[in-house]
Amino acid sequence: MASRASLGISSIEVEVIPGLEEFAIEEIEQRMSATANPRRLQKEGRLALRSPPDLQLFNRLKSVVAVHLVRLFDVPRPQAFLGHENLERLMDFAQSVIAGLPKGTFTTFYVSAAGSDSAIFARVKSEIAARLGLTCNDREGDLLLTFRRPPDGGSGWEVLVRTSPRPLAARAWRTCDFPGALNASVAYAMVTLTKPRVDDVFVNLCCGSGTLMVERLAFGLAESVTGYDVDQRALDCARLNLTASGSASEARLLLHDARGLPLPAGSVNALVADLPYAMLVGSARENQRLYPDLLKEAARIASVGARFVLITTARHLMTEVLDDFASRWERDRVIPIKIPYHRGYITPSIYVLSRKS
Repeated sequence: MASRASLGISSIEVEVIPGLEEFAIEEIEQRMSATANPRRLQKEGRLALRSPPDLQLFNRLKSVVAVHLVRLFDVPRPQAFLGHENLERLMDFAQSVIAGLPKGTFTTFYVSAAGSDSAIFARVKSEIAARLGLTCNDREGDLLLTFRRPPDGGSGWEVLVRTSPRPLAARAWRTCDFPGALNASVAYAMVTLTKPRVDDVFVNLCCGSGTLMVERLAFGLAESVTGYDVDQRALDCARLNLTASGSASEARLLLHDARGLPLPAGSVNALVADLPYAMLVGSARENQRLYPDLLKEAARIASVGARFVLITTARHLMTEVLDDFASRWERDRVIPIKIPYHRGYITPSIYVLSRKS
C-alpha cells in the first residue's frame, strides 16, 4: 500500500451527513487501524483522517457520503494548473485513485470549483480528458475533482479527488428509487441506533423502497425482518433492491396499513420508520392523523424496552405526538441532521424511542 507522502497527499477528508459525524467516527475506529484517528473539522459534516490511503477499505464504509484524498498545490490561481510541473502532479494525483480500483471503473469525470465554467477551467478539463482518457460530464462523473482554497485560509489551492466512482451513500444495490427514498448512510445510522441483535424481530413501518431493511440485513442475522407499506409500487421497488443486495430471501414485504398491523401485542423488539415528510410523500393534514395512529400501533406491537427509531422533518408535530404518548414511549435521543437536497438541505431529525413498561 502506497504511503501518503509518496502520493503527495496532504490529508484525507471524509464527507458525512451533518449531524451523523459520531457514527462515521465509530465505524472508522472499528474498521480501520488505530492510526486512522478520525477527528472533526471545523466545517460540519467533515472529518480528517491520518490513515494511509487504502481505497478498498475506504470504499467499504457505510456511514459516510464519500472519502476524498486532498493535495495542496502551491499555486496562486487556477491558471497555474496548466503549467507543466503542476499539470503533471495533478495527473499523477488523479491517476493514484484510478489505478487503485479495477480497470474501467472510471470512464467520466466532473470538476467542482468556483468558476468551473470559466475559460481557464475549460482548458484544465480539456487536459484532464486528453491525459486520462476520460469524458467530461457537466453535472456528475465517476472521477470527482474538487478545486478549492484551503479552508484554514492558507495560501495555494487544494485539489480533492473522491476515492469512489460515485458517493458511497449511493449504494450499488439501489436498482430502484422511489420518491423520498432515504439516504443509505442515514439508514445505516438509524439501524445502528436500534442496537441490532440476532434475536431481533425487526419491523420497518412505511418501508418505501426498502433502504432500512437492506441496511439492517447488512448488519447480520435477525430472527425476522419485515416491511409494511400501503403502496404496492413501493413494495415492488423494495423487492428489487433487496434482490440486488442479495438479501431478498431474508425479508418479508407485506401490503398493509402500518396503523393496524397483523402482529400480536408486544411481539416486536426493533422498529424503524422513515415517515412521510409532506414534501414528496403525504401532506401536513394527513400526517396529523397518521403520526398519532402510527405511534399508538407501534406501542401496541412493541415489547417492553423495544427501540423505535424514526425520522421526520415534522418536528413540531412529532413533539406534540410524543408528549401525548409520554406514558408509552421514552424519548431517548433526538438527532437533528442535514441531508443534501437539490442545491440546499432538508433538515429532518432522527428520534430514538424506547417502549416503557
